This record gives sequence, structure tokens and C-alpha cells, in this order.
Amino acid sequence: MSTVLVAILTALAGAALGLSVPRLIGSVPEPEPEPVAPEEPTGASAEKPEAATATRPPAPPKELYADIARLPRLGVRSAVVGALLGAAFGWRLLVDGREPHLLHVLPLLGLGMALAVIDWRTRLLPKRLIAPAYPVVIVLVLVASLLAAGWVDIRRAAIGWAVMGGFYALTWVLSRRMLGYGDVRLAGLLGIILGALGWGELIVGMYAAFLMNALPGLVLLAVTRDRKVLKRRYPFGPSMLAGAALGVLVGGPLWHGYLGAAGLG
Repeated sequence: MSTVLVAILTALAGAALGLSVPRLIGSVPEPEPEPVAPEEPTGASAEKPEAATATRPPAPPKELYADIARLPRLGVRSAVVGALLGAAFGWRLLVDGREPHLLHVLPLLGLGMALAVIDWRTRLLPKRLIAPAYPVVIVLVLVASLLAAGWVDIRRAAIGWAVMGGFYALTWVLSRRMLGYGDVRLAGLLGIILGALGWGELIVGMYAAFLMNALPGLVLLAVTRDRKVLKRRYPFGPSMLAGAALGVLVGGPLWHGYLGAAGLG
């Protein structure tokens, strides 16, 4: 099958998955509100309760998933992004002779775009979307690896799961201000997908997320010249997904280029 035809087909698949993003977001149930135990005021705060509450302003309410799903032109924009990424993924994997792995890479588009939008607007990565994706991705990786006659891909996917998921879990334990546990769940899923593709895809996709997360602040700094923008915290999920896409597209060539330069290829 020609490269152009594969790119067209994967672009159409990506566009279709993009159109499903609003429905996917709208299907997520709202999280249960956390119970707040009433506290008895004591000391100075008992005499002036307004002073105690003034220092702790209430957090703004979370944007509803149903409202996010109704954002204007969300489906169209997601379809355009999905078509572009689908075509790029199809071309990249066909050139590398890894087209069976489109089985588990393409489905990531719809889920990934939905998660990126949700996390950007709510700073949450719903377990309801990530957890069911694990068995689906594992089965698709197994099928793709068998079609590619690559048992080593299965072993590398397991290592990617352990390494990327473990790295993010350790980061979450050490710095919960930086990551949420939804990021840990997503990391394991991305580790399986990237690991099945190759070491270059896994390494680039894993570490590019941190560069991607720093980019908004660096761009704002260049535009506004205000160093305070560097202190802002951005949701990490979109950066992880963008880094994974970058890993799929350039991880393999960079890895093979490095091996060649080191005389190991």
C-alpha cells in the first residue's frame, strides 16, 4: 500500500476520532463532591470567623464535563487535529515498516484529545476514561506485535509500562504539587504504547513532556517579559500527550541516528 494512501486513510480515521471527542467528554460522569467536615472555631477565629475564612478563599467550581463537550466547534477542531496527526502517524509508521502498530497508536488520538481538553480546563484526568483503555491497548499491542512478528515489542511494551509508569509514580510521591495521580495512570498507558514502538519513541515521548510543559511559560515570558509567568503551573496531561505524539513521530529516527553516531547501529 502506498504511503500517500495510508496517510489519507489514517487522516480520515483521525478526523473521525476527533469528531467523537465532544461525545466522549460528555460521557464522563461528574466526580462526587468531597465531604467537608465542619470545624469549630477556636481562639481568635471564634471571635472573628470572617477573618479565618478570608485567608482561605473557596476554590472556583470545576467546569462541568457537559459544558466542555458543548464548546463551540470543539468537534471540528478536534477533527482537524486528528486528521493531521493521523496522517503523520500513518506516514511515519509506514516508512518505518511498522504499520501494524497503527492498531494501538490511532485509537490514542480520540482518547488523547479528549483527555488533553479535559485536563487543560479542569486539571483532572478522569479515571473513567483512562482505566478502561488499559485492557484495550494491551490487546491491541499484542495483536499488532504478533502481526509484525515482533515478540520483542511485547517485552519492550511491558518495560515501557514499568519504567514510565514507575517514573511518574515516584515523581508523584516526591512532588504532588507537580503531578496528580491521573498523570501517573496516563503515564503507564503511554509507556505501553510508546514502548511497543521502540526505545527511541519511549525515551523521547517520556522526556519531551517536561519540555512541552515548560513551553507555555517560556513563550509568555518572551512576549510579556514578566518573570512571574514562570511560576504558573500548567496541567501536565496535555504535555504528556504532546510529548507522546512527538515520540511517535521523531523518536525512532533520533534513536537510530544516535546509535549510528555512536557506532552502535
